[in-house]
Amino acid sequence: MPRRRHGSRVLGPYSWRGKYRIFLCDEGGAKTQAVYETEAAALEVIAALEADLKKRMGRTVADALKAYEDHLLNEKNNRSGSVRTTLTRLRSFFEEPEVELGTLTSRQCRRYYRQATERVSPRTGRPLAADSHRNTLAEARTFLNWCVKPQRWLKSNPLLDVAGLGKRRHGKPQLRIDEARRLRETCHRHAARGDDGAVAVLLALLMGLRAGEIVSRTVRDVDDAGRILWVDDNQAIAFSPKTAAGRRPVSVWEEVRGYLMARVRGRQPDALLFTAEEGGAHWRDWVRRQTRRLCRLSGVPVVCAHSLRGFAATLGLLSGVPLAQVAAALGHESGTTTLQSYAAPGTAAALTHRHAELVLGPARVSFEG
Repeated sequence: MPRRRHGSRVLGPYSWRGKYRIFLCDEGGAKTQAVYETEAAALEVIAALEADLKKRMGRTVADALKAYEDHLLNEKNNRSGSVRTTLTRLRSFFEEPEVELGTLTSRQCRRYYRQATERVSPRTGRPLAADSHRNTLAEARTFLNWCVKPQRWLKSNPLLDVAGLGKRRHGKPQLRIDEARRLRETCHRHAARGDDGAVAVLLALLMGLRAGEIVSRTVRDVDDAGRILWVDDNQAIAFSPKTAAGRRPVSVWEEVRGYLMARVRGRQPDALLFTAEEGGAHWRDWVRRQTRRLCRLSGVPVVCAHSLRGFAATLGLLSGVPLAQVAAALGHESGTTTLQSYAAPGTAAALTHRHAELVLGPARVSFEG
């Protein structure tokens, strides 16, 4: 059965008995037809009718999505690649873009989401994972919240009552602390011999930098004698931080300072810290390959580069650093993201137990037989 379209619209022109016919459809589906001698005349009338309908109907979903894209790029200053991905998902979710925004209902949005859960991934050939379609649902809900406030294009969000389906898998498998110590020691041995990959893995493990942030850093970003590493735009290689919070100074661990300073001496401010063999910038996949290589050399489970970022979050929280500070160091806009999607499961509970132990003080226990 063909998909039913919603809202008033103009159909045509259709060739009919040597003339051209158009149909004007109202909200209830009733049609009014008109016939014109030439196709040009019919097209002219269609253009006038569509302009009039747009004025009467108001803003369509497509109009609102275009305005939202401008908001993300120009007001939020989000990375263009990230915005493009978000808008692709939203346009796929709201599969009837010419529907009037104000006519969206919870039932209609629930149907959109159900169809999203059944959509087959072109990459895997299987239905989207729960994380994928629930992330799209969250993005769509955020978009409609924006339409409610501050835009006031909607009185309420029709997605608020639409519940996500399936169980999320938060975060990626992480190294244990002792395993991270072994990886750290291996990286230092290789970094001391001038191994760029080992230095890059240390930046991810200890400071929680994203792969894209690592490969885009320049000499100018190393500040205050190597105590600060700035994360900001690098227009030369078309890099921008993922969000406004991603533009930040990151405190450099003392043990890493020497490696960074060795890469800035005598070089131009715009020179990359890590240069590919052919002389340009590494692709961010380079950090993933280095992580896998050094995990194998260390004899620890092989994890991805993004997992090291999660470990940095876990380590910071277990060390007693406030959640807000850990989130800021990682470039997150919300501590909720850090705790739910980056820190290892159970980190919050472990913190509670550790703080309770500090309050009680050490126990007088003897382990002698």
